[in-house]
Amino acid sequence: MIKGRLKILIATHHFPPQNAIGSLRQYSWAKYWSKMGHDVTVITRTKIKKENDLKLDCSSFKVIELENIRTKLEKLSSMFDKLTKKAQSKHQNNIKKISSDKNSLKSRVLFEIINILSGAIKYNKDVIYNKGIMYLARTINLLDIGWINEAFRAVKLNKYDILVSSYVPSAPHLLGLKIKRQNPTTFWVADYRDPWTTKSTRAKSFFPFNLIEEHLEKKVNHTADLIITVSEPLANEIKEKYNIENVEVVENGFDTEDLENIPPEKYWEYDKVRLVYTGALWHPWRDPSPLFEAIREIANSHQKEILNKLEVIFVGITSGNLHNLIQKYDVAKWVKYEGFLPREDVLRMQRDAHALIFLESAEVDGILTGKLFEYLFSGTKILGIGTVDNIGPGKLIKESGHGINFGKDVQKIKNYLVKLLTSGKKEYIEKNTQFLEKFTRKRQAEKVLELVEKYSKQKE
Repeated sequence: MIKGRLKILIATHHFPPQNAIGSLRQYSWAKYWSKMGHDVTVITRTKIKKENDLKLDCSSFKVIELENIRTKLEKLSSMFDKLTKKAQSKHQNNIKKISSDKNSLKSRVLFEIINILSGAIKYNKDVIYNKGIMYLARTINLLDIGWINEAFRAVKLNKYDILVSSYVPSAPHLLGLKIKRQNPTTFWVADYRDPWTTKSTRAKSFFPFNLIEEHLEKKVNHTADLIITVSEPLANEIKEKYNIENVEVVENGFDTEDLENIPPEKYWEYDKVRLVYTGALWHPWRDPSPLFEAIREIANSHQKEILNKLEVIFVGITSGNLHNLIQKYDVAKWVKYEGFLPREDVLRMQRDAHALIFLESAEVDGILTGKLFEYLFSGTKILGIGTVDNIGPGKLIKESGHGINFGKDVQKIKNYLVKLLTSGKKEYIEKNTQFLEKFTRKRQAEKVLELVEKYSKQKE
C-alpha cells in the first residue's frame, strides 16, 4: 500500500446524490480513500435535486459541481414539466388551447429537442430508449467542451498525486488528458465502467463522430498511466485494440455498510411469492420474455391456481418494452412495474424477495453491472434469465453458489417456478463470504491504490 497522505482527484459525471448504480463506484473510492487518510477531491456535474436522491455522506472529502449540457437539459425539462402541469390544470378539457398558446408551443418544441439530446422519448410515464437517439446523446456528451474547460480551470492550480477519471461519458477522460499534459508527474488512472469504442460497446456514435471518439480513446489509453475496467473480457478488448499492457481489472462491487444502514423491517408481508428485478431494461439485451413465457405456460395448464401466489415486480429508471411484453404474453395479473424507487427501498426489496431476476444476453460477456453485486450480497437467490454458466455474469452467479442460470430455457424456468410456488417458501442461501470479500467496495478501493503503487514503481 502507498504510504503517506496523497492528494487524489476523481473526475466523474455520475456521483451522489444522483441515484444511479454508476454513482457508487467512485463514491466508494472517495469514501474509503478519505478514511485511509488521503485528501480527496471529486469534480462532477451539477445534480438536479430529485425525490429519490441518494442520501450518502460526502463530508469527508471535497465535491466540486459544475453545470454541463445534461444539467442544463434537465433544468429545461423540469421547467417544461412545470409549465405542462400548469397548463393542464387550466385547460384539462381543452388541450387545443395549450397548442395554440405561443409560450406553450415554444416549450413543447424545446422539450422535444431536450428529449432527443438527453436520449429519451417519453410516452405517458414510461421512458423508451431508441438506439439512434442513444447515439446522438453520446455525441452530445462527447462535445461537452464547456464542462471540460471549466473543470480544468477549477483544478489546474492544484497538483494531485493521483487522478482518476471515469467513463461514461467521455468528458472526465478528456479532462484527465488535459490535466496529465499539464502535470506529467500526476499518476492518471482511466477507469472504464463501460466500454467506449471497443467491440462490446452497445451504442456507438455515427460517422464522423465515431472516428473522433476512437481517436480520443486512443489518446487517453496511450497517455494514462493505468487503465482499469470491470472485467477480464473488457480488459482484453482494450489491450488488443490499443496494443497496450497497463490494463487491470477492478470489478464493480458492493459496500457492505449499505446493508447495515437499511431498516430491518420487512418490505412486504409474505402473502405472495415475489420475484424482483431492479434496474433498467434494455431491449434486446435484457429480455424477460423466457420468464413471461414460462408464466403463460403455467397459466394455461392444470396448475394455474398456484399463480395466485405469484407477484413479479420490476423496479428501475426505465421500463423499456416491459408493458408491450406483458401484453404479448398476457401476464398482467402477475407482473407489475413500480417505477424508480429510493435505493434504500430497492435494497430492502432485494433482501426480502423470494428470488431476484437477473437479465442479460448470453452474448454479453464483459458487462458486469453494479446491480449484479447488489444481488450477490443480498442473501437472496438469483435467477439468471438469458445468461449462462460460462459467460461473464453467469460465471459469477454459478461460482458464488448464489443462484441458477436458465439461459432462455422456458421449461427449466417453468419447473423452477412450479416448485417455488408449490412450497411458497423462500430458499435462503448461505452467503459465500470468502468469494464476496474481493468484491467489497473497501477492498476494491485498496486494490486501486495497490495497482497505482505497482505501476508507479515500474516507471521509476
